[in-house]
Amino acid sequence: MNIIVGMMMVILYISSVIYLVLAVVTLFGLLQTYKKTENILDKTVSIVIVARNEENSLGNTLKSINNLELSGLKWEVILVNDASNDDTLKIMKDFQKNNKNVKIINLKKKDDKLLGKKFGITKAVEKSSCNYIFMTDADCIVPKYWIKDALKYFTGRVGMLLGHIEYIHNSFKEKIENIETIAGSIFTFSWAFYNNSPYCRGGNMAFKKKAFEDINGYRNTPRMASGDDTFLLQKMREKFKIVPLFEKTTFIKTALDKTRTGRNERNKRKFAKNFLMRPLNLSLFLFGIFYHLLLLIFIFIFYNNIVLWLIIAVKTVVEYLLFIIGAIKMNRINYILLYPIFIIKLIYRIIYYSVAGILKGYRWKSEKEIH
Repeated sequence: MNIIVGMMMVILYISSVIYLVLAVVTLFGLLQTYKKTENILDKTVSIVIVARNEENSLGNTLKSINNLELSGLKWEVILVNDASNDDTLKIMKDFQKNNKNVKIINLKKKDDKLLGKKFGITKAVEKSSCNYIFMTDADCIVPKYWIKDALKYFTGRVGMLLGHIEYIHNSFKEKIENIETIAGSIFTFSWAFYNNSPYCRGGNMAFKKKAFEDINGYRNTPRMASGDDTFLLQKMREKFKIVPLFEKTTFIKTALDKTRTGRNERNKRKFAKNFLMRPLNLSLFLFGIFYHLLLLIFIFIFYNNIVLWLIIAVKTVVEYLLFIIGAIKMNRINYILLYPIFIIKLIYRIIYYSVAGILKGYRWKSEKEIH
C-alpha cells in the first residue's frame, strides 16, 4: 500500500512540475508584444456576418456596423442569410437599402459537407472584392474602432487575427461568465506567440482572403456544426503567423443566453471541439484533464496531506498571477477580484462540457451534431 501511495505522489510531483513549466511558457507568451503599422488605408475590408434565424438580434448588430469608423478605407459588408425561416433576410434587405456597400447572399439550403456557418463563410469569401475578411456574429455589437485598430496588426506573414468577445455585463452573472472568456483569451493569446493558439472566437476574427484561399478554406476539416473558427485557425497557423488582439478597442460584446438550455448548448458547442485539436494542443488539453482529476482524487484520499495542499496553493497563486497580468494587459482590471469566485468551477466545467459535447452531442440552430 505504501508503495502505491509513493508512486501516486511521484506522479503528482512530476505532473505539478510539468504544469508549472507550462505556466511559465504561457507567461512568456503573454508578455510579448506584436509589430503593427499605421499604414492601413491601402487595405480593403469585407465585414462578413452569417445569420440563421437572427431576427431578434441582427438589427442591433447592423446598427453597430453603421457606427464603425471606416473613413479612408475601401470596405463592404457581406450578409449571408443561412436558410433562415424568419425575418432575417428582410432585415438584411432593409439595411442594404440605406447602404450601398452591402452585398447579400441568400442561401436557401444547407450544405451536407460544410456544416454550421462554414458554407456561408466560404460563399462570402468567394464573393468578397476585398483583401481582408473581418468576421462577427449576428448577435454581437462591434466597437467603433474595431476595424482600424485591428488592421494595424496585419503585417508581413500575418494571416489571421484573434479577437476577444465578452458578455454585456449588466448583471453579476454576466460578469462571472466574463471571467471564463477573459481567462480563455489570455491562454489562447499567450500561445499565439508560439503560433500554437488552440482555439479562437468566430465572432471576432479576421484573416487575409488570400490566406484563406491558400489553405483551401474549410476543405478537409472535421464535419461538425461548430468549428468555423477553431478549425480555420488550425489550418491557418500551418502556413501563416497568428496575432492576438489585446487592445480593448477591438473587443466585441454579445448577450448571454437567457435560458439554461441555451447556455448548456453553447458551452457544449464551444468545448466539444477540444477533442479535435491538433496533436500538441490535444496532448496539453488531455494532460490538463488528467492533472485536475488527479488533484481531485488526491483531495478525497489524502485530504490531510500538507504537501498536497502546498502544491494546490502554489498552483492557485501561479494561475491567479497569470490572470492578473493578462487582465491588466487587456485592460480588464475590474475582473481581478472576481476571479477566485469562478476559477474552481471553471476548470471542472471545461472538462464536463468537453466530454458532454462529444458524448451527448449538441445543437447549432436546427443542426444536431452527428458523431
